[in-house]
Amino acid sequence: MRAFVPALALLLILAAAQLAGAVDKFAVLYPADKGLYEEEAVSLVVRLGGADEVSYKLNGPKKGIILKKGKGDYLCGSLRLNRGLNRISVTAMRGGKEVASKEISVFVDVNTEPDLIPDDFTPPNFHTRQNEAPCTACHKFGGDYGESCFVCHKGLADNEYVHWPITIKGCLICHNTESNGLKYQALRPAVRYCKFCHGDKIAAWEKNYYRHGPTQAGDCTMCHDPHSSERQYFLRLQTTDLCVSCHQDKANGEHIVRGFSGKWHPVRGKPDPRDPSKELTCASCHNPHGSNFKHLLFMSSDPNKPFCTKCHMF
Repeated sequence: MRAFVPALALLLILAAAQLAGAVDKFAVLYPADKGLYEEEAVSLVVRLGGADEVSYKLNGPKKGIILKKGKGDYLCGSLRLNRGLNRISVTAMRGGKEVASKEISVFVDVNTEPDLIPDDFTPPNFHTRQNEAPCTACHKFGGDYGESCFVCHKGLADNEYVHWPITIKGCLICHNTESNGLKYQALRPAVRYCKFCHGDKIAAWEKNYYRHGPTQAGDCTMCHDPHSSERQYFLRLQTTDLCVSCHQDKANGEHIVRGFSGKWHPVRGKPDPRDPSKELTCASCHNPHGSNFKHLLFMSSDPNKPFCTKCHMF
């Protein structure tokens, strides 16, 4: 019996040491804490450090989602974040008991007012050879046109409207540059890639006397998601919401002139008179890319021109 007690104590010490090791080695590798992202769909990459399960909570106290251990000491899953600030709590478990936890904060920037983005949040860069090294036991990187990207990034195609390169898993069409050790970089501005497929439209917009700021800057992805969207034309937000994310002075509903009824001109919530199958939006009157007429209007607003009568009968 005397020999049994030290042996039991040794087993307890070893068990405690194993649990402590899990606490020391457990880490959330991705998404990066204080990371600034342009997409809601991201991967969750965890180093288990001896744990056999991981659960996570996203933005609140609701019950965590449990991910079982896969191959090796790393676990991958998918998250769909909210726009704006997200708080992710990740808990490591072993034998059904909590052994470690981490909490990270990330921000999804979809045309967010700059003042609302925390100053210390920066865009992360996961794809370096050093970061990828632990993943190569399960994952293949590059060399297959983009097929392997979908193992982790399939959430980028999880919308009604999917951009053509994504439908053929052609990620490397755009993500084909390595710079300063960072792999799969897409060159900026985005128009450098967009023009290969949409060159005729871009050339036409460049001839316009007035060009919208993002068009002039070649920043197509400011308004269009390059992967997929729930909205036609891969818009990042509903059309009017997208416009007022920059043109905030127009967000109060007081727009253009008061009509005979005393009400301001609507920018939503009405059928578009030029196409009643669609909702009235800012783009009903303004071309979001460019125009030869002031205010990016689809035709001249000169009093002698029938701009208003395109929709209104007097």
